[in-house]
Amino acid sequence: MRPLYLFLILAFATGCAHDPAVKVSPGTDSARDGRPVTRAEVLQIAQAYAEHQWRGTSTNIYHGLDARGVRVDTPDMEWWGPGGWYADGSVSTGIPYCWNGDSTLAEFDAAISNGLPVGCMFKKLDRKHDPPDSDLPAGVDCSGLVSRCWRLKERKSTYDMSDVSYQLPTLDALCPGDAVNKPHSHIILFIAWTDKKHDKMLVYEEGDSKKTGAPLNRDRAHIDTYDRTWLEAHGFVPIRYRNIAD
Repeated sequence: MRPLYLFLILAFATGCAHDPAVKVSPGTDSARDGRPVTRAEVLQIAQAYAEHQWRGTSTNIYHGLDARGVRVDTPDMEWWGPGGWYADGSVSTGIPYCWNGDSTLAEFDAAISNGLPVGCMFKKLDRKHDPPDSDLPAGVDCSGLVSRCWRLKERKSTYDMSDVSYQLPTLDALCPGDAVNKPHSHIILFIAWTDKKHDKMLVYEEGDSKKTGAPLNRDRAHIDTYDRTWLEAHGFVPIRYRNIAD
């Protein structure tokens, strides 16, 4: 993967007035401490989630009801298909999507070792009603990833991110580590604009609102690109964490 400090330099060069010398070192874990977090740390944590390598086995597969009667389906290759994680001990990269999940990397690795289910996906989802969440599987969803990258004391959903953030006046005001959110739908973590006109942005995300990319881009933490016009047409707004250390 291209070093993230190049993305930061691009962001600074296109309107974000911060120190262009900031570099992001790969590999870190998140904590639920709520302390101020720098923009470099936010992207460092996101990068760690997207690049985390792990080995799943058949003991991490689960398709059935948990103790509370909530349906759990892990996105293993056999069930999910292309983009699913390998259950034969092969290396998978990126923390898998888990509805309402907000596992730290340490918690995720412990779950793997303890034979717990990994990820929770839905092949069919009634958008009128959110499915119930389960405490059984490990992983993160879109807002869980942002919650971990912002080091929040508790997980926030797309609809209550306003508790810890404020809306920016325009997408042009975005800086690395900010987010673009659509309440009750999806949230993505801003890295940088890829062009001087601010038509296309680079982001970290878990899941994929567009559903147009390769299957690998829909079930694990990853880097993706979004068109500004698409985001604006679908009701996404730029937000900034109140406790980010500029």
